[in-house]
Amino acid sequence: MSRLVGRASEGALVALLLGCLLLQILLPELAEAFGGAYVETESLTLPYALAGIVALFCLECVLVIAFFLVRELRAKQLLPLRTPNLLLGIGVLFCGVFGIPALVLLHLLAVVQVGGPGIVLLLLANIIVGVASVCFTIALRSSARSYLVMQSDMQGLV
Repeated sequence: MSRLVGRASEGALVALLLGCLLLQILLPELAEAFGGAYVETESLTLPYALAGIVALFCLECVLVIAFFLVRELRAKQLLPLRTPNLLLGIGVLFCGVFGIPALVLLHLLAVVQVGGPGIVLLLLANIIVGVASVCFTIALRSSARSYLVMQSDMQGLV
């Protein structure tokens, strides 16, 4: 990884992390502004805000793990041995990042019985992107495992 790409990746991850932290702070106010105006969802603004905060915390954990992977890859030019385990952790965290909002949207549609086509489309998009993210992470983990085996074999030859 070139120095410029590594620094740019780290900067982007830090910017995303700061954005998530800001959104996490503002989320209760946003939930009140959007959900508090309707009688059906007025009592749900706090639980939905807490669910959003937990989902954002999962995303922040993903960003921190990715930051340290990029930093180590940039410094040593090799994948760390714990990369497959970290990628598995990212996959599990993606379940929280996309699963919690999907459950909130499903609750909104099925239990509270409010919403419309926009909420249904948002739910479907959330499920599709969540499943794709987990599948991509699992594929990346498999690739990293193969690369690490080949990397150790090559070091044994040298």
